[in-house]
Amino acid sequence: MPVPTANRDPESVRPALWVAAALVMGMAALFSGMALDSALSARSGGTVVPEAGGLAARGGRRIVLESDGAADGRVRDHGGPSRIRESFREAVGEGGVLAPPQAVDPQLAAYRRSFQTEEGAPFTPTARRGRLSTVRGLSLAPGATCDVRVLPVADSSFNCLVRVMCGGVVVYPNDAQTAGYVACELDGRAPRGAVDSMPTERDGDPAVALDLSHGRVLVSDGDPAHARFEVSIDLDSTPARVL
Repeated sequence: MPVPTANRDPESVRPALWVAAALVMGMAALFSGMALDSALSARSGGTVVPEAGGLAARGGRRIVLESDGAADGRVRDHGGPSRIRESFREAVGEGGVLAPPQAVDPQLAAYRRSFQTEEGAPFTPTARRGRLSTVRGLSLAPGATCDVRVLPVADSSFNCLVRVMCGGVVVYPNDAQTAGYVACELDGRAPRGAVDSMPTERDGDPAVALDLSHGRVLVSDGDPAHARFEVSIDLDSTPARVL
């Protein structure tokens, strides 16, 4: 004859079942999160690092890019591992090294190719600032600020490169600054003046008359009787910064 047992109230068992179910679900969520982080880390070639302040719990994460041997910092992941690597390469190039800027001053590059040091040049690079006194044929206002630069260069026929800019516009030699070779008269370690009487059709740049001793510069282009443009500049006596 079986031993009689007391009947349990179902309501007394239900709380224990809820606690057990909650524990099982919590453990499952924990292991699922760890597996997901590991998968993301392996896919991105880096390490997933939880952030302080609960950011990881809100869906954010930081990925250290270690693939391709180009890691040097952390990148916030907003678009998935593939987008992170794409953004990194857009910023630093395929080799992970910032590309040097392209040369935008051919005259300065020619000067540096000619002389290893300033002491080896026939004169010191020179610059003067001035004002546009007269202008014809160009959209520049009288009184605009002008900068005149003279660089030494080693060439079979010419010893200097001249650039004249007024109001941010290259007046001499050309927009690309790929000309401007002239023969300068020197006064010790300083240029005194230079003259290029040929227009663009003849030698690739306008005519220029540079007189640093008296602080005057004249640039013109075309037939002297019917010049396309002509500007004159009064220079300050104080030297300006060259490089």
